[in-house]
Amino acid sequence: MLQTNNGTDIAILNMQTSKALQELDHRSTVRYNVYVATAEWATKIRSFTTLGQSVCLDIDIYFFGSRSNSTDVGRILSDTGLFLQPPDFLDSTIPYDNPHEISFASISNSDSKMSVPIPEFSSMSDPSVDIINTVLGNLDHMGNLVNLDVDMTAITTVLKPHQREALDFIADRESPHMSERFSLFKQCVDSRNRKYTHSYEHSVAGCRKPQKPPEDFGGIIADEMGLGKTLTMISAIATTLDRARRFSDEDFCRGKEVGAIKRTRATLVICPATRHVAPRLLKCTKYHGTSKATKTEILDSDIVLTTYATLIADSSRNSILHDIHWFRIIIDEAHSIRHQQTKQFRAVVALSAKYRWCLTGTPIQNVLNDLGALVRFLRVPQLDGLSDFYRHVAGPVEKRNAAGFQRLRELLQCICLRRTKDLLKLAEPDSRIELVQLTEEERNEYCRIGEGHRQAIDRAIERRNLTDASSGLFRAISRLRAFCNSGLCVKPEEADTTKDESLSLLEQDDQAVCSYCSCDVSSIGDQESASSGVILPCSHLLCQECVCRTEEIHKTRIRCVVCGSICSSLRDEQQQLPISDGASSKLRSYSSKLEALLHNVMHHRAEKCIVFSSWKKSIKLAASYLTAHNIPVCVVDGSMTLPERRSQILRFQQDPTIPALLMTLGTGAVGLNLTVANRVHILEPQWNPSVEKQAIGRVIRLGQEKKVIIVRYIVEHTVEQVCV
Repeated sequence: MLQTNNGTDIAILNMQTSKALQELDHRSTVRYNVYVATAEWATKIRSFTTLGQSVCLDIDIYFFGSRSNSTDVGRILSDTGLFLQPPDFLDSTIPYDNPHEISFASISNSDSKMSVPIPEFSSMSDPSVDIINTVLGNLDHMGNLVNLDVDMTAITTVLKPHQREALDFIADRESPHMSERFSLFKQCVDSRNRKYTHSYEHSVAGCRKPQKPPEDFGGIIADEMGLGKTLTMISAIATTLDRARRFSDEDFCRGKEVGAIKRTRATLVICPATRHVAPRLLKCTKYHGTSKATKTEILDSDIVLTTYATLIADSSRNSILHDIHWFRIIIDEAHSIRHQQTKQFRAVVALSAKYRWCLTGTPIQNVLNDLGALVRFLRVPQLDGLSDFYRHVAGPVEKRNAAGFQRLRELLQCICLRRTKDLLKLAEPDSRIELVQLTEEERNEYCRIGEGHRQAIDRAIERRNLTDASSGLFRAISRLRAFCNSGLCVKPEEADTTKDESLSLLEQDDQAVCSYCSCDVSSIGDQESASSGVILPCSHLLCQECVCRTEEIHKTRIRCVVCGSICSSLRDEQQQLPISDGASSKLRSYSSKLEALLHNVMHHRAEKCIVFSSWKKSIKLAASYLTAHNIPVCVVDGSMTLPERRSQILRFQQDPTIPALLMTLGTGAVGLNLTVANRVHILEPQWNPSVEKQAIGRVIRLGQEKKVIIVRYIVEHTVEQVCV
């Protein structure tokens, strides 16, 4: 056991390592320092705090001691099956002597230029992130791409120059005669820079081939949100119809594509994308919902639209989609498959295709292995094995190895295209913080809530129940954050947002996945969405499909499929606060934050605005507040059906008398174009800034002609200022 100075057990150490350390301690032959990557430490601690589950940390142990004890130290370690490895970090002032390292007098070992990390380093960020962002920021291939001149008869929307350049990138990455600029296999050269005739080396994996292998597998379009990635890919489909038809006329697939039965000219698009296509020029078929297309209809299509949820469900039975060799597969929001252990990832990767494309503005969301999932889907040669990407790229980058960053750069330069919104020459948004002051009555209530939770936490600590203390702290933060929005308008027991807040915390830690099947969960209580889920009282997060697996007991209680706990029925959780013209009668009192929102909306009533919040209850309450003051609004949240959402958004876009659209961040972060608005209100600070950024990106995008104003509301001297 690992203990603190007062004897509290805090961790279980690996037994093999413990035995060696105890032996070395008894002999007093060495001292040692232990290092943990700050990013991993922060991630695992958040996971432990949020879920209360044990976590495993990888640690690096550095031994220091007298050279005269080197042989004994080496023997003690090797007797327990441990062997010292070359250090990733080496202080140049300390001589390096490894008793387990074989050395030859005629060969000198090069020392690492990196210093031992300072133990007191307090930043929780990963230093490699800046370098990765730098790599991503240099993938526009400026000067290497041309405005491809193609027949655009089938496309109703005029392409921008950067979209035509993207078509050039796509054409090159799908060409059997790929140019050297995008090839991973480089022709080998000798010491005099002369090229070998029959030798090509993989620039990432390092392996050599006598002939240059084909690399026309597709790639990644990682343009920032708002640059028209979807339109670009539809244009690529439209301009390659002849090639697609020739592909479908060829013989059955051979070689690696064993599972494919029949080729099709169709491109399978895992996202909705038809608004830019001229009528009748591209035959589009939908494969989702209750009435799915037949295999014959699919084989006679140019575009087949489906969803991640349909793909997962289809893969569990006789799958039509997996029984076809597609000309091309395009996955939108491709970061959705970043978790390689999920059904979602397995269902997508199992599809058979000639070309594969990933569309995502965030190819690396949290860790470098996010990109590894996309590389496996693309089937990049020599990097598509289960551990290949980690061995050649992610592992060396984690260890701050310069070769790892060089390999990452080489890989992305070949397969990825990324441009920023600077291309659009949009005016920079005016972003400001609105500091809100609580009234005396609100401050007293805020302090009363905080004091009540503090006493509960103190009682848990007195009982030495750290789990209750940790969850109590979480509930306190959640309740105080909710009060900052609702003020005195809602009774304390009605303002609980714990489940929405729990999901937000899980998303920040990249742990928002189903506890049973590991698929991504992006919202709570949205019965219309397969990516929505439910957090049970036992704290397990389940997706909608796995909620249906739960055993119902007398129609009032259910049994969790993960732990077997019996919970109350979920029906009560699905009840929502109604919105009506008489909503003013539901407002009991006053909220300083909603009053500030009201003032801003009324002052700029001629401009359309969008109000975002993480919580459905806050959106409903804000809608009631604005409606009570004669401001008509539209509302979109996860509890509404898809037709209801479309109706509300269309009404907001077309009716000039409606100045405000209120929506939860989950529904506003994906799949919407809201450029009709130019003012954005963020009701509360977010645990996960990327979700907020995605939502704002629906306003700041191609087609936005006005200057965008972003207002973030922060209540002074509260927990909200800690969250910023």
